[in-house]
Order: sequence, then structure tokens, then C-alpha cells
Amino acid sequence: QVGECVVKGPGLTTGYWKDPATTERLIVQDGWLRTGDLGIRNAFGFIRLVGRSKDVIKCGGYSVFASDVEDVMAAHPAVARAAALGMPHPEKGEVPIGVVELRAGADAPEDALIAWSRARLAAYKCPRRIHVLPAGTMPVGVTQKVLKDELRERLSRQARLPSTSLRPGKPDPTSREPDSRRLASPSRFLTFEQRRCQAARIARSVLSF
Repeated sequence: QVGECVVKGPGLTTGYWKDPATTERLIVQDGWLRTGDLGIRNAFGFIRLVGRSKDVIKCGGYSVFASDVEDVMAAHPAVARAAALGMPHPEKGEVPIGVVELRAGADAPEDALIAWSRARLAAYKCPRRIHVLPAGTMPVGVTQKVLKDELRERLSRQARLPSTSLRPGKPDPTSREPDSRRLASPSRFLTFEQRRCQAARIARSVLSF
């Protein structure tokens, strides 16, 4: 059974500086720190990490671990890096979306990558779309970890503006002028029904372009 790893020791922090809310949320009873890492303990007591709690995609009542989807996409011979994200869906809550970076000189169309994933994953885990990036264009940090927040921003921007692209280097219409189709009121003032409709519009745009 998958669970969140918590740790405790003399070298751990006792709290977040001037942030009691975060301290209360992440440091639980008796000083145990919630790491956000998900793991499985085997019969010998060893823990195998399977992902991060924030990388769990809630799809129609199922929990989809992003690492499971990423491992399958990355196993394709043409793929150098892979990332799995959860995108809003009006009925399922979220659906898996894939982003892959191809190896130099390799070529793999989206339908071939989806077929590869479908043959190796349960139906609810299979990414509904896979965005293909050329070699060397996946956003990564100094540790070569994929910057998923940046990918999410690109996907959200593309959902709002169909003319934009995930591929870097193309003009970004949002860099100078705001999108006229954005809601005028801040999201914190939206009603539940408005939020649901907004999620449905984004999902339809992402899944249909």
C-alpha cells in the first residue's frame, strides 16, 4: 500500500520561519515531518519511493502516479525525457497528459506514443494527449529535473490561446498584451459553477487541439 513518508531526527527543522500555517500542515504530532514523498514498504522493511504526493493525478476516482506514466513513456526508444501532468476534466476531475522530449535525430508521432503507452498501461492511466518536444527543449532545472510548473503554465496558456505552442522560441501573445478572453474578475471571486465551467473549457481546449 502506498503511503506518504514521514521522517524524524535531531537535524530536522522545528518549523518554517514566520509561517505557522505551513508548519502546522507539514510538521505533525511529536515532530514528524511530512516529506511529500510517496513510498511502499516491502517485506524486508525497505521503502521504495514511487513519486510525490503532488504528482498524483486523481482521475475519475483512481489515483494515477505520474511516475508510472513517465516510466512507460520514457521507455520508448525515441524519448529522452518524459513528464506526466494532470489536466482539469469536467467529469473525471483530472486526466493524465504527457509531455515528451525526443532524442536527437529521433522521430515519434503522438499517435505512436499513445499506442505505446496504451499497450503498457491501464486505460485510466494512459495519457489522453502526448505533446512532443524536439531534443533539448524540455524545461529542466540545474539538477536536470523537469520543471513541471513551467509545463503546466505552457499548457494552460495554450488552452487559453490556441495559436500558442509548447515549443519554445515561438512568439508568446501573452508577453505584451493580456488575453481578452480571460475572466475580468480574479479567480478567488468565482462561484463554484463558474470554476466548473472554466475547468471544462480548459479541458476541452487541451484535449481537442
